[in-house]
Amino acid sequence: MAASGNIVSHGSPMIITKDEATAAQRTWTFYLSNSADGTPATGKTLATTDFKIAKAGGAFGNAVGTITEMSLGWYKIVFDAGDVDTLGTLACELSGEAGVDTLHGSHQVVAFDLNTATVSPTAARITASSFAASAIDA
Repeated sequence: MAASGNIVSHGSPMIITKDEATAAQRTWTFYLSNSADGTPATGKTLATTDFKIAKAGGAFGNAVGTITEMSLGWYKIVFDAGDVDTLGTLACELSGEAGVDTLHGSHQVVAFDLNTATVSPTAARITASSFAASAIDA
C-alpha cells in the first residue's frame, strides 16, 4: 500500500464497443505506482498473464491484449478484440507485478458504437409511418 498522500495505481473507466475493430478505441491507459513509496512505477515489463480480466461477471482469466509502458509511470493495454467480445462489465486487475500497487478497473462493453457521429434512422426502423402510427391525437 502506498504511503499516505501519494497517488496509487489507477485508471479511468471506459465504454468500449463490443468486438471493436479499431485498436485505438480499445486502448486503456493507466498509472502504476510503487507500493513502497507511491512514486511512479517505471521500467516494468508487464505480461498479459499478470493482467486479468473478467467478462460480464465471469471468472477472471488472462487478457490477450498488449501492454506497453508509455512513460512517467503510465502504461497502456490495447485490448484484443476477443477481450471485448462480451456485453456487460469488463473487470480488470493487475496484481502480479512485484513492488507495484494493485490496479483495479472496470469498463462497460456495449453494443452501440458511441464513436459514430451519425445513426441511420432506417436501420433502426424509425420511419415517418412509425411516428404517425404512434401519434396521439388531441
